[in-house]
Amino acid sequence: MNQTFKVLLSVAVLAAIIFGMGFISQRILIHTSSELEKELSKVEDSTVSNDWNTAEKSLKKVQETWSGIKKTWAMLIDHMEIDNIDITLTRVEKYVLCKDTSSALAEAAALMKYIRHIPKKEALNIENIF
Repeated sequence: MNQTFKVLLSVAVLAAIIFGMGFISQRILIHTSSELEKELSKVEDSTVSNDWNTAEKSLKKVQETWSGIKKTWAMLIDHMEIDNIDITLTRVEKYVLCKDTSSALAEAAALMKYIRHIPKKEALNIENIF
């Protein structure tokens, strides 16, 4: 094999690895964010109906889910995004414990926005490249 072919083959393999890892990362972000969304929706529903015990239990589940997902996301995304989620989740927790419906719903909506935003922000598309 000549030297040019080896270089081109190496570049092609490296590009395939990079795109493959990007695809896998995106799938992980989409799957885990939808997990968090489902659990957070339960908190919102319980808060709307003033079922605070269920809201607290659902919030506990969100926190458990997030603690597992957070480790994976720390390798894939900007840490500022993780901090935003942590801070907003703490606010939701305090508002639920204080039984403050409007504030809990507002913070839960903000948290949902952060969670939905991340897979879109990290997607490999022309918008995010330029």
